[in-house]
Amino acid sequence: MAYLKIDGSYILDIDQHTGNQRLLKEVVRMADSLGILTIAEQVRTEAEWLKLQELGLGGVTGLITKDKISKI
Repeated sequence: MAYLKIDGSYILDIDQHTGNQRLLKEVVRMADSLGILTIAEQVRTEAEWLKLQELGLGGVTGLITKDKISKI
């Protein structure tokens, strides 16, 4: 499966930056239409993870781990 990694500079405080939210929403939409999975790098907080989930990203890397996510 093809994937597209989203640089952590776009992820930092994504829950607060509406400009980056709009950009990521469109990137995810385009990637989905091409069958490409989107992965966010350097996810640091629960708030970022929740916003990325809302935006439809397919996966994350960073300090938010499977163990932490299972507790949310």
